[in-house]
Amino acid sequence: MDMYFLAAAQTVASDAPTGPEWYEIASGVLAIPVPLIGIVYSRSLLTKTNLESRKTELEIREKELALAQASPETRAAVAEVLRPLAESQRTETLVMRFILLYIALVAWNAVSQVLHALTTGVYIGLQVMNVTQDSAPWIIYPVALVDQYLPTIGTIVLVVGLGVPLLREVNRVLGVDLRLRPTLPRLGRPEAE
Repeated sequence: MDMYFLAAAQTVASDAPTGPEWYEIASGVLAIPVPLIGIVYSRSLLTKTNLESRKTELEIREKELALAQASPETRAAVAEVLRPLAESQRTETLVMRFILLYIALVAWNAVSQVLHALTTGVYIGLQVMNVTQDSAPWIIYPVALVDQYLPTIGTIVLVVGLGVPLLREVNRVLGVDLRLRPTLPRLGRPEAE
């Protein structure tokens, strides 16, 4: 009987509610002040960025005004010096855009892998609950459609949204005209020779 009493006491003791853990208390204490500090800091950072941007604009205007008042020889020399700088900045920008496109595609691949795992889990859960295509197709079909088509649609959106403008910029820099124009002769008009 004593063993029964000890087992019952242990069961009651293990089921008794315990107080919150230390990390729950710490997160509750920090939940309010941290976002407030973040809001104040972001406001001051935004103000600082706006002031620096304004300062840069004023410096550019000052230099443009000085260049406009300079002699034609000076302007030609400045243009000759700045041409390689502008080309290198354009090249750096193109490389950075390629890198961002690659990172976006890799991140989307990771998201679609997680999405595939989630939809597989939902599908297995539905099978465990004996939900079949015959009993509830309105549940099974959306899960299958999300799993099959959303990763492809997301990749297409990324390539069209980031890749096509990048392709246009690269072609513009290289001097390649990729616009598809029909080369059919115009009827009723003589062709220019």
